[in-house]
Amino acid sequence: MPAQREGADVVAGDHREFKVTSRGLRLAVFLDLPPHRSAPRTPVVVVMHGISGSSQDPVVVHVAESLNRAGIGALRFDFNGHGRSEGNSADMTVPNEIEDARAVLAFAGLDVVSVVGLAGHSQGGVVTGMVAGESGADVPALALLAPAGVLRENTVAGDVLGVRIDPADPPESVTPFDGFTIGREYMVTAQTLPVYETSARYRGPVCIVQGEDDDVVPPATAERYRDGYAQVELHLLPGQGHGFEHDPDEAARVVADFFVRTLPAAP
Repeated sequence: MPAQREGADVVAGDHREFKVTSRGLRLAVFLDLPPHRSAPRTPVVVVMHGISGSSQDPVVVHVAESLNRAGIGALRFDFNGHGRSEGNSADMTVPNEIEDARAVLAFAGLDVVSVVGLAGHSQGGVVTGMVAGESGADVPALALLAPAGVLRENTVAGDVLGVRIDPADPPESVTPFDGFTIGREYMVTAQTLPVYETSARYRGPVCIVQGEDDDVVPPATAERYRDGYAQVELHLLPGQGHGFEHDPDEAARVVADFFVRTLPAAP
């Protein structure tokens, strides 16, 4: 079923805003096309943010800007319960974020788009990897930035973003950050997510970017992802944390260079 788009588009130069419907909720979607395009259609990468974040997260914005400088469009969006999208964070789960991503990916086949790659940071990287594993050859290339595959084993061990829970009987909700609540269904579904198993079904080119000083997602998680892929490059960045705060452009450049090499050129 095609993704539903409602409401008037906002168009300002090479920036466009849309609303895409996923499970009855309107998601905020932002498309930035590179300036001075010579071809009518442009390669685009869908860039997904992490838990409690948004399409305005610095790492997401830096990746989008680097892609644009490299002649590639960037399509960012807010998952349900995040940013400018509808929904409550207490109802958010990784499985329904996967549904959000599918809706946006279906929508991304616009008349100005030639081909669509995927990228994601943290939990957005988990979603990105699993969507690519399900989509197979429909995704030409994939980039994961500090993918939080560790969320499954953390939740099984009773740790939800630093909040201790009983994994056998999770509470109705926890609030790991001010103003951001996670519901019981998130904690239940996270414990059985086939994160690595589904992700490894993707056989196309993969770029993994990981900060060596990440204190949220250990570098061993990136190495576990790497071991499941057939065509993969792993970039371990010294001095970089989970959000690549030391030099936000460093990770973004790695991602943009990867997509320049792997996405088919615009016709």
